[in-house]
Amino acid sequence: MVWGKGYWGWVKGFFFPFSPSPFPLNREVLQFEWIVECNLRLPRAIAATLLYNHTHMDWRDQIVRIRKQTLIIAGRKSIIPWTSQVWINQSIPGSELEIFEAAEGGGHFMFIENPEKFSRRVLQFLSPSLEVS
Repeated sequence: MVWGKGYWGWVKGFFFPFSPSPFPLNREVLQFEWIVECNLRLPRAIAATLLYNHTHMDWRDQIVRIRKQTLIIAGRKSIIPWTSQVWINQSIPGSELEIFEAAEGGGHFMFIENPEKFSRRVLQFLSPSLEVS
């Protein structure tokens, strides 16, 4: 893939200035393209609204109202501070928190960086009576 101007250049500049990269280096470009492709399936107006709401609104008054089973997964080296996820865990009664350490692929995309641990943890949460190895 050649990074040029336009949409791909903007997206690359948005995701890849981080050090270390949020993607495993050996599969970085293919995974990046897959993530962008998945995001492009969403109509642009909805995607823009979602991104704006996600990054510009204060959701704390809503988070404390959650009363459903909740699994919170965070990465120690994510661009989103893992400490914010600790607050969310403390604010939702009975929620569960899993923090992936840096050596476990604890960036922003744990489902890609450590799919085995991610899947095991989600299955464990969804089916607590199952023994997941």
